[in-house]
Amino acid sequence: MLLVLEESLAKALNQDTVLEALENIALGRREGKHLIFAKRRTLKSFINCPAMSKRARQVYSKLYENLPQMQGYIQTFIRRVEVIASDIGLSARVEEHCKVITIPANYFCDSALIQKTVFIAENLDDAAFYKTIAEIYLKWKKLKGIKILLEPYLGGGSTTEKAYKLIQDSQERFCLCFLDSDKKSPHSPIGNTAKSVMDIDNPNQPFCECFVINVREIENFIPTRLYSQLSAGDPNRMKCVNFLEQLERSSIAEARKYLDIKKGLKLGEILQASSNTSFSKDWMNWLNYISPLAIKVSKQCLNNEVCMREKNCDCIITTGLGENILKAVVELIEKPTKDKLTKQKIAEMVDQLLKAEWEHLGEIIVAWSCGTLKMSTAG
Repeated sequence: MLLVLEESLAKALNQDTVLEALENIALGRREGKHLIFAKRRTLKSFINCPAMSKRARQVYSKLYENLPQMQGYIQTFIRRVEVIASDIGLSARVEEHCKVITIPANYFCDSALIQKTVFIAENLDDAAFYKTIAEIYLKWKKLKGIKILLEPYLGGGSTTEKAYKLIQDSQERFCLCFLDSDKKSPHSPIGNTAKSVMDIDNPNQPFCECFVINVREIENFIPTRLYSQLSAGDPNRMKCVNFLEQLERSSIAEARKYLDIKKGLKLGEILQASSNTSFSKDWMNWLNYISPLAIKVSKQCLNNEVCMREKNCDCIITTGLGENILKAVVELIEKPTKDKLTKQKIAEMVDQLLKAEWEHLGEIIVAWSCGTLKMSTAG
């Protein structure tokens, strides 16, 4: 997180809580866990403060030397923290493109707040792939010297709600939570997990933010070219890959965002859903365009809008890639071989449909988890 140290802190260096907070913030920056910015005269006050430790003053001295680089970050991030001296409570406001979270210095007297941002995701594979998205966002925006520092916290089902509430109520850690929407079509409602977390999200406790992704689940964010590379030689998986490729070239490429990529989709699932549901309406409309995509479905079922075989439906719109496809993708990305997928290679696989989504995810993750290299200081 980018921590902006306000001028009021320089005028309160006679307060023990302010000094203790500045010591901890300096420690966090020395460990590279957060980025720090302050105006020149504010940094000069810290550097010349005899009550502050030598190491802390060295940190602020190095920040002073690198101030031009840090100035650019103010315009880059869509979230930042403003640290003030007065204990007037927590607040948040929007300034142009950025949400600014104001936190009194006394909150930083506990070193818990300078640790890496907690990242709640479904599992470690989700966290790893979201980190990859953020790193590619840094590459696209040519943001050098920034590291993505996250502390994964496993969610999933009701665990996500409990974990988020616990961290939110403690007000001791920065926390970002990404939630699958579980939406089966554009107008479908979000799933129970996402809804339950959104219901308890408290805007008056701005240490945390939860975000419902704009696709069904994380697998919908993975580029088809990446699936293709992973599935080469597997005819069953390649059937799904071929369908995704055709879908992306069609006039209903948006449907890819809501497809169950792990399990696939059968006509019977659509026809057996209530005709009043958004899922049924959206997919019946899309089927008018999907039919030419070399899929084999019963014209009788389609015309009558009734599945003749119900649970034994064999009208496969597309097969799936399997429950463990995300794990396989992450392993492929992290595999240390001479043919290892570089961030540049992955970036080139992201088509225009997904790039806007990746950029939106990237700017959120980077804002909450931006750190940098550790800073060496004399003892």
